[in-house]
Amino acid sequence: MQASHSSISVVAQDPGATLSVTTDLLKVAANPLFPQGFTASTHSNADCAGARIFLSYTRADETQVTAIYHRLTAAGFTPWMDTRDLLPGEMWEQSIPRVIRQADFVLVCLSKNAVNKRGFLQREIKQALDQWQEKLEYDIYLIPVLLDPCGVPDTLRRFHWVEINDTDGWYRLFSSLHIVLERKRL
Repeated sequence: MQASHSSISVVAQDPGATLSVTTDLLKVAANPLFPQGFTASTHSNADCAGARIFLSYTRADETQVTAIYHRLTAAGFTPWMDTRDLLPGEMWEQSIPRVIRQADFVLVCLSKNAVNKRGFLQREIKQALDQWQEKLEYDIYLIPVLLDPCGVPDTLRRFHWVEINDTDGWYRLFSSLHIVLERKRL
C-alpha cells in the first residue's frame, strides 16, 4: 500500500494495513510502520521534518537497516545510508565523515554480525564518538540500535541502547528522537 501527501510518501509492507495522512500528521489506523501507542496526537511529521539521521551498519545487516531507513523516512526524518544516498562517483571515504558531522543523530545498528567486525563500522563509531564529544552533556546524538540480541561494544556501553524489535522498540526510538528535537527548539 502506498499513500502520499505533499512531500510525504509512505510505503507499507503489509498490504492489509490502512493509513491516512492529513496535513502534516501521520495517523496510523493499522500498525504497519509504528508500534501501538505511537499516534499523530503524540508525534507529528512536522516535529521531525528534516532531522538528519546517519545509519551506521555492517553490510551483512543491509536488509534490516534498509527497513529502518524506510520507517524513518515515513516518519518524516531524513535518514542517510550509504547504499541509498551516496552518488555514483562520489568519494565515499570523504563523504561519510562529512555526513556524520552534519547529522542530528547517529544510529549505530548492532547485531551478531556487527559486534566483532573490524573495518568501516568501527571507523564510523569512532567518528560519531568524536562528534559526540562536542555535544552538550545531556544531548542525545549517538543511539545504539540492537537489531538482534547481541553484546554492545565497550565503546558504546555508556549509551543506553534500544532493542528495535522489542514490542516498544520503535516507540522508544521515535520518542527519544522527538524529545531531542523538542529540546533543541527551546
